[in-house]
Amino acid sequence: MHRTRNNLTFTGAAHVLSLQSFNRTTGSNMSCTRDCDEFDLDEVGVDADLPSPTGQDIATSRVPAGRVGLLSALVGLLMAVQTISWITNPGEAAQGLGMALLEGMGRSTQIGDFSSFFFSVTLFCFLGAYLKQAQWLISGAIILGSAALFRSLAWIAHGADFATDFIVAEVVMTILLIVSAYLFNKSKDEVIESS
Repeated sequence: MHRTRNNLTFTGAAHVLSLQSFNRTTGSNMSCTRDCDEFDLDEVGVDADLPSPTGQDIATSRVPAGRVGLLSALVGLLMAVQTISWITNPGEAAQGLGMALLEGMGRSTQIGDFSSFFFSVTLFCFLGAYLKQAQWLISGAIILGSAALFRSLAWIAHGADFATDFIVAEVVMTILLIVSAYLFNKSKDEVIESS
């Protein structure tokens, strides 16, 4: 640790901190730039205790929010493809999920329920990615995770085939959304702490 009254600039993984003319008697101006947001604080009669520069980042490294958004948007894109398939070609969509397209009221239920399922997850993923808000991703994760859970229940209790491929896909996408939600929240917490 060393005490400084000189102009110093530290460049971290996420922000730049500049201390200018830090002087106890005359006061000073401190400028901080972080993630393209700027704010100025007037500090009067304060000394700065800062670690000696070592060439290492002094900011806590974190995954950029844009990359996290891409992860959840990828899940949304996969769900969007399924949504469009159920709307434009429900027979092929049903076959892809291992079932025949029903007639009459059964067809209405199939198309309505499956389209709304995939559309809801798509919407939640894209909202979470665009707004960078974890609650939307958690909503999508709940739907996908529930699907994997009840597929397993159908196998255990009702003699259905164990849908390995579908269950694995749903579990993986659920994990991706939960991890993305966690990273969004972590990124926000770090911004609050550093400000």
